[in-house]
Amino acid sequence: KNFDLYPETSVGTIRQWVETETGLPWVGRGAYLAAYKSVQSELRPAPELLQLLPEHPRSYFVLHIRRTDSGTGDDWPLVEAALLKVQAAHMHGWYVVSDEPREAELAQRRGQALGLTVLNLKPLPADMGGTDAMLRDFFLVQRALGTVQSSKVGQVPKPKTNKQTNKNSLK
Repeated sequence: KNFDLYPETSVGTIRQWVETETGLPWVGRGAYLAAYKSVQSELRPAPELLQLLPEHPRSYFVLHIRRTDSGTGDDWPLVEAALLKVQAAHMHGWYVVSDEPREAELAQRRGQALGLTVLNLKPLPADMGGTDAMLRDFFLVQRALGTVQSSKVGQVPKPKTNKQTNKNSLK
């Protein structure tokens, strides 16, 4: 499962894939980020997915804990410092998203211990799956007032083709 919600964290990986897997020339960081943001701005959640998102965009922050690719290590002191800095300037609630449920639960408890208002994600209906959860998190981040990301990751895996994308989750 790939959980790249932020293009900035994937630039190195994408560049490597483009150059080694396609043989195409790399367009550069600026062009890649501009293209990503352009496409991202055009995506809209399907009505079923929209119901799972907060009613008011830009009224919350997101803490994204990325642990895919066999991520290890504890960067909580850095995350805590960032959370406290943001919280001191903006008194808003926080959603926690992660590719690892245990990491999300731990981050929620740690955030609450810091005095953050940790908000609960709406659960997915039974007929929705992993792709829908990833898209919910994508749109949650896209609509947030801001984010703090922890991305302690391991080795970069070879790209996999995902033929099970649920096209019904996008308009």
